[in-house]
Amino acid sequence: MSEWKVLAQGGESAGINRCPAGHIHLDYGNVSLRFTEEDFRAFAAMVGQAAANLDGTPLPKGLATRPEDVAATFSKN
Repeated sequence: MSEWKVLAQGGESAGINRCPAGHIHLDYGNVSLRFTEEDFRAFAAMVGQAAANLDGTPLPKGLATRPEDVAATFSKN
């Protein structure tokens, strides 16, 4: 892989991209998370499950959380 690939775009400061090294980069406002493909798939499944469990509340169009509400850190040593 020789270039960045846009996987999803959610506005000016929100997107999910794959870098040349194969990592998945999720950027949302001032929050940036980097995943292996396997970890990203697990994270995406968890977020999908959470969205489905919002007590029947419809998801807003676009991104569901404001950057200042995100409090998550993922690291793999």
